Amino acid sequence: IQGLLEIMKIPYTGCGVMSSAICMHKDYTKQILKTNDKIKLIKSVLVPLKSNNYKELIKQANLKYPLMLKPVSEGSSIGMIEVESEQELEKAFEESSRCNQDILIEEYIDGISCTTGVLEKDGEILATEVLEFETKTKWYDFKAKYTEGMTKFILPARFSKELTEKIKEISKLCFKTLGCSNVARVDFVVSKDNVPYVLEVNTSPGMTDLSDLPAQANAIGLDYDNLVLTILKGASINKK
Repeated sequence: IQGLLEIMKIPYTGCGVMSSAICMHKDYTKQILKTNDKIKLIKSVLVPLKSNNYKELIKQANLKYPLMLKPVSEGSSIGMIEVESEQELEKAFEESSRCNQDILIEEYIDGISCTTGVLEKDGEILATEVLEFETKTKWYDFKAKYTEGMTKFILPARFSKELTEKIKEISKLCFKTLGCSNVARVDFVVSKDNVPYVLEVNTSPGMTDLSDLPAQANAIGLDYDNLVLTILKGASINKK
């Protein structure tokens, strides 16, 4: 869509063609983010679609169970499966492969899921408040995201001031490193030893009344109408 709008010379909001394409691919995102040692990433390996040697690739990458299987360009936690042992791997890999994509296999981090919005406003890149998810499921899966009552939003997140500021700074760093513009959202899991690991970057964050970004922006004094205006002011024809 962004490419079509640029060809037609129609100004549009959000990130450009390059950053949108990169961030839609979880492994490409990680390959670029790992160039900055200030950004912590979960150990992982990319397995080609319908590969038969995924067990060997896991061993070569020295990944430790439990693991998380993720279709590399999917959203809403679709196709994501947690695997506790090698005995569960074959069935889980087959299930995850139904999304018809390469599979990113990461070590599973038991921690707190959270997210931060990033905006360009008046020529400055700023991070919103950090939103924490308290789920009734083990992790922030499809059921937790879309079933009423399964997830509690905690805003601001229950982190120390130091950790909160660190998450915000990493969010802005991801935004810059990936060539994002105008607006994006950075998702994290914070381990039990308070290490914020970047999961992925969403270049088209939701804007409904129940979405993360409007609530996060409101927490820093930017109400819904002014959030929309801020994003609209960032519209342009040629982006990165």
